[in-house]
Amino acid sequence: MMSLPDERIEQNFDLNFYGNKLPEDAQFMLEERLRLKEDQTALSNYYDMYVKCIHGMLDGPVFDRLDKIKTPVFVAYGKDDLLIPNRLLHPNLTIEKVVGDASEKIPNQKIHLLEKCGHFIVSDQADAVSDLIRSFVKIKFLSTPISFLIR
Repeated sequence: MMSLPDERIEQNFDLNFYGNKLPEDAQFMLEERLRLKEDQTALSNYYDMYVKCIHGMLDGPVFDRLDKIKTPVFVAYGKDDLLIPNRLLHPNLTIEKVVGDASEKIPNQKIHLLEKCGHFIVSDQADAVSDLIRSFVKIKFLSTPISFLIR
């Protein structure tokens, strides 16, 4: 990973977004990541953290404990997410199955599957995500409009 060429790094970023293309307003993420290559220590630390995060997700599955959640839960998935579920780790798992299983397991939830949306849902469908969060918070916690809290 330390020696990935810039083109491969850009391809990896593209996978996060609907249409497999990093949008202009998210270009800063790629630029930031490419700047890390200038400092091998920072790059090494980044990849160490990245690998630890992946191990944390794999070593600490929480699905069997979702029914213990007591507070209201809002979850949104991108229907076109190419990373979750991971095709290498879970080749037979679909996003529809993940959403269905989670909605059955979590007691007080509102789960959404967003169309034309990849892994970075806030970038791909910013207005839709904002509207869904506003609605969820208003219904679950407040009786007055909350637009000032979200903006």
